[in-house]
Amino acid sequence: MKQWNRTVSTLLALVMILSLSVLPAGAKSASKAASGKDYKTVTVIGDSLATGYMIQNADGTYVEHTHGKRIRAAWPSRVADSVDATVYNNYAREGSGTNEILRLLDPDYEPDAYFKEVSDRVVEKYFDGEAAFAMYQKKVRTDLEQSDLILLNCGSNDLFATVNTVFRKLMNNELDSVKAQAKRKVLLQLKDTVDALVAEGQFAKAWATIYQVLSTINMADDAVEALLECATRGYMNFQKNWGRIAKTIHDINPDAQVVVISLFNGVQGLGTLPGTNVSIGNALDPIFNGMNARIVSCNAVHNYYRYIDITKVEHPAWPDVVTMLSGDIYGYMMLCTHPTRNGHKWIAKKVLKAI
Repeated sequence: MKQWNRTVSTLLALVMILSLSVLPAGAKSASKAASGKDYKTVTVIGDSLATGYMIQNADGTYVEHTHGKRIRAAWPSRVADSVDATVYNNYAREGSGTNEILRLLDPDYEPDAYFKEVSDRVVEKYFDGEAAFAMYQKKVRTDLEQSDLILLNCGSNDLFATVNTVFRKLMNNELDSVKAQAKRKVLLQLKDTVDALVAEGQFAKAWATIYQVLSTINMADDAVEALLECATRGYMNFQKNWGRIAKTIHDINPDAQVVVISLFNGVQGLGTLPGTNVSIGNALDPIFNGMNARIVSCNAVHNYYRYIDITKVEHPAWPDVVTMLSGDIYGYMMLCTHPTRNGHKWIAKKVLKAI
């Protein structure tokens, strides 16, 4: 009898040990979404804000162009990990604007003539060319149809998209009126440099170069005016495209949870540029606010998505203007207009709280 009791006790102990070994694993894998819901398939569509561009690595380097590589520290990847996603479809690419996202979602869509050249450059540089992009166009619809959670952001790149067209107009007007040969030579050399940068899809770098060069020949105001014209055209393009993007995604999968994060003005904090009376950050505030208002108003009418305001996200502080201009102005533009690693954590937490 004692032997029997000893055997039963041993078996009970084994059952308890096995139970303890299973329960923590179950608890550990629970979804961290506020709803507790699992989202097994996550699809990401967006720009450099979603790729993790400019997150600082442990070795002090920064994440550069990803070409679709998943960056674990980026907010969409953090969200996917937190909701136990087993499939992660990544269509976020640096340089993407609303034109490229509409082209991705709808192969029949064509940007207007003002944006077409730039859009083709983005496809070539960041989506690895027309053939790869055509493959993504075929695949994205199926991925969206099968998605439980869709994470979306875009819009900031629209603001720089027409820099070359605007600059050409400025150059033509200026060259017609400039008689000093030295100044003409600077402008013509600048035109060649800008054309080459745009051909590489480096639109922000093109404007940074325009400003740096024009400021040396007392034309800094012209550079800022060109940027603001670009931004205004980009704003109008965004207003036209946003509703179509939101509706297309909804029509493909009306049952998925869609989350849209706001734009944020990363140039806020940049001081008044020498040779001008303009703070770029202050000048662009109404444009960013208007684009975010469009996202909010669209959803108020259609209820297509959850909107997440990230306008206060942490990003690297701008140096003083003298330091910036004496260094790599483009490097500062890229670094200071993207969230820090902690900023990505903060965005992910806000998304998880909303779903």
